[in-house]
Amino acid sequence: MLTSLQSSAWSQFQSPMATPGGSITQPAKVEWIRVSNVTSNPQAEESIHKELSEIVSWQFPGNSLKDVLDLLARQHGVEILLDKPALEHAGLNGEEQVSQEITGMKFKTALKLLLSNVVGSQLAYEIEDGAIKVTTQNALDEKLQTRIYDVRPLLPWTTTEELTIALQATVSSPVQMSKCGSIAAVGGQLLVRQPHGVHEEIESILNSLLRQFQME
Repeated sequence: MLTSLQSSAWSQFQSPMATPGGSITQPAKVEWIRVSNVTSNPQAEESIHKELSEIVSWQFPGNSLKDVLDLLARQHGVEILLDKPALEHAGLNGEEQVSQEITGMKFKTALKLLLSNVVGSQLAYEIEDGAIKVTTQNALDEKLQTRIYDVRPLLPWTTTEELTIALQATVSSPVQMSKCGSIAAVGGQLLVRQPHGVHEEIESILNSLLRQFQME
């Protein structure tokens, strides 16, 4: 949900835009804002996103991280790689034991939980070059990623320029946004180069806006 600060910043966009003839333009309803990485293997990454949305159940009583990831890769038909340099920097090698029991949860959520505490270290994953890469949260936070946000479902209420300004004002890490990366409006899309944590917040804000607008 939007914070009070975010709601205030977005309040000027609460009514759909009228056409020159005076009628209100209502968009076709979509469930979420489409996000894509700038990648050399878009088909593989689309398949990964689909698998990550599947509902899973599993039980790992105490298996090595590497064995668990190898099993999940085979079950879901995706490639899962370890970021060995980042893990080694954190004193890990993939042989650490992990335990988890999951029932009826999205794959991406279950995987985040699995990686959230590996013998005291916080790991995470990213989708890169057609594979899921498991790395440390610190390494992921420091890395700039370029993603494209298709914000056309929001344009009956606002513009890409207004979205750009408002995101820069409402994201919780504005200094990080201004110093580390960029955000630009291109047609009906936002081209954003930011660290992983900023991307997660932007996606959450845009989807909250979409749900809020569609309820009107």
